[in-house]
Amino acid sequence: MKINIACPTTGGQKVFDIDDEKKLRIFMELRISDEVDASPLGDEFKGYILRITGGNDKDGFPMKQGVLVNHRVRLLLKPGTVGYRRGQHDGVRRRRTVRGCIVANDLSVLNTIVVKKGEQEIPGLTDKVVPRRVGPKRASKIRKLFNLTYKDDVRQYVIAHKRPNKKEGAPEHTKKPKVQRIVTSRTLQHRRAYMALRKRRWAKARKQVEEYNALIRNRARAIAAVKVEKKKTRHLPPATHLHRMYMLKKALAQKRSEKYLAKQKHLRALKYRKEHPIEKKKVTLTAEQIEEKKKRLLKIRRKIWHKKAYIEAHQLQNARARFYAQKRKADALNRKLAKEKYMKKSVRCALARKAVRVNRKVALMEKALPKPAPKKVKKAPAEKKPAAKVEKKATKAQAKK
Repeated sequence: MKINIACPTTGGQKVFDIDDEKKLRIFMELRISDEVDASPLGDEFKGYILRITGGNDKDGFPMKQGVLVNHRVRLLLKPGTVGYRRGQHDGVRRRRTVRGCIVANDLSVLNTIVVKKGEQEIPGLTDKVVPRRVGPKRASKIRKLFNLTYKDDVRQYVIAHKRPNKKEGAPEHTKKPKVQRIVTSRTLQHRRAYMALRKRRWAKARKQVEEYNALIRNRARAIAAVKVEKKKTRHLPPATHLHRMYMLKKALAQKRSEKYLAKQKHLRALKYRKEHPIEKKKVTLTAEQIEEKKKRLLKIRRKIWHKKAYIEAHQLQNARARFYAQKRKADALNRKLAKEKYMKKSVRCALARKAVRVNRKVALMEKALPKPAPKKVKKAPAEKKPAAKVEKKATKAQAKK
């Protein structure tokens, strides 16, 4: 079995191939995240404590935390979990084979990390520091790594990694990640704007609540006042003849006083106009202006007349349409009564009553409609008298003279 040991402090990693089952016996029946003393592995591992982080079996299936068996199982996994291999569609759950979290002989690789360092240095693992190729991106993690304060600029401490240039003799490329969750003046401005917006919304909501509560209170007061008035009127004595006369006299007196006050007001207005007359300026109009004014007035009058004529014609048309509709209804009822002689007596009586009502309505509508004007008959042209008769009449007239 291969034991893959990683040292987080130095960044080193080394694989040890161990075939002795006595040495491997210390890992058997342990789970992922269990810690074990690595002294039985050799003198160089004396004092080292390792933590199991995972592994693969001989066919490459990974160990999964939480599956408390020492063999393979098939589980329904969602994307992003250990053992899920990407399917045809993103976000689809798949049934995949995974290995349990308990260590057994069928494993080919066991992954561990150094929790506690021993007395001796292990060559290739703890004796040299491997520089980090990619540093942290988050601002809080960069501060933690370099022990910075909030006053320090995090952007100056970002770890840049070098990349080889494809061109021969050209310098290497350096690449820096963008710092995430860094608080700048712009983020503070956005935060202030958002808080101001929230305050405005709170104030608006509070105002609306106050207005609504005031409305509810006013309605409650109005309802209470109506109830009080009802209670007052409920206990009044019944209105007798004398009470009615008293109320009538009171109303007449109030009306007389209102009339007198209105008259006094009118007299005061007349007196004021007499004392303070308004000087009217006489405006002399030219003949052209007078003609233009007459034309304008005539145009307005024609417009009003046309409008009135249109409205009257429209109303008359609607009235005639209603009349003809009622007439058709009356004719249909009359035809039905004349045709169906063998219907039930009750049905016939109901139809007859309805027909009487409709006929009466038709008669009233016919009276209300204006009678159409009689059509003018064109007279035939008069025949011309012969010339002899005209001469005779002229001679008779001369003789009389």
